[in-house]
Amino acid sequence: MWKYILKRVAWLLLVLVGTAFVIFTVMYFVPGDPADIALPASATFEERQAFRNELGLNDSYMVQLGRYLYKTFIKLDFGTSWTYNVPVMQELFSRMPRTFMLSLITIVLGAVIGIPLGIYAALHQNRWQDHTMMVLAMVGVSMPEFWLALMLVILFCLRLQWLPAFGIGSVANWVLPVITGTVAGIAKNARQMRSSTLETVRSDYISTARAKGVPERSVIYKHMLPNALIPIINIIGAQFGKSIGGTVVLESVFTFPGVGLFLLNSINTRDLPAIRSSVLILAFFTAVVMLIVDIIYACIDPRIKAQYVASGKGRRKA
Repeated sequence: MWKYILKRVAWLLLVLVGTAFVIFTVMYFVPGDPADIALPASATFEERQAFRNELGLNDSYMVQLGRYLYKTFIKLDFGTSWTYNVPVMQELFSRMPRTFMLSLITIVLGAVIGIPLGIYAALHQNRWQDHTMMVLAMVGVSMPEFWLALMLVILFCLRLQWLPAFGIGSVANWVLPVITGTVAGIAKNARQMRSSTLETVRSDYISTARAKGVPERSVIYKHMLPNALIPIINIIGAQFGKSIGGTVVLESVFTFPGVGLFLLNSINTRDLPAIRSSVLILAFFTAVVMLIVDIIYACIDPRIKAQYVASGKGRRKA
């Protein structure tokens, strides 16, 4: 089992290095001069050149890449934001709790609501309940997040004036972002849980339990549900990782001061240290979430545990 964990940690480090390389390369070749954005329009040519020399922007690609990787992974120096004039990590750490909490709430609500709906649809397969659930789930999956956010703002903020449209001043400010982020999660979890439940219901051990006269409630909650939930763990983990990295739309529509809005503002001002660090931090949290999910999956899935137990016994015999 430890071999599996170490292997996943090694892949996490490779993912972070690869992400740093890709985002640095992309931003290096993006057209435009950061000096034109960071300095006022009245800045002279000499001032622009001094700015570029100070930040090392006149160095070659390989020199800048090596310096960036060295500072990031050896010195753990993520630079200073050109726009906010503060250390990037300081700004990110002040915003990350909001983004993390928003993602956590949407994922928990998506699982708490979506999983029971999927089970209910599976237990009423091919009936009107099943068809209704799947149609609603299809609509939820297909609906663009930014469109839903705008429709909610128009309805609840402009027309009804029940909720604020932006900021985080109170609990009411969180309602619309949470609803927008939860809809797709509910739909995906319901669809996946329905498929997983139907697959588990057809298993031999479920038929055996029913043939032995086990009460239907025990068949569902003790035999079927634990096994049907195994595939859902990966789905929820992927949703959580995507939610942390994909809050740009929610935070930009609702002016929610999280990492996503910080990244968007940094892109608009071509704040290279902020862009690189934001992407790397989001990749780190996503990779850590997926690592935790993989470890949980390996602990509860008997097939993975048996695989590593068998490999360990074979190595000892050799």
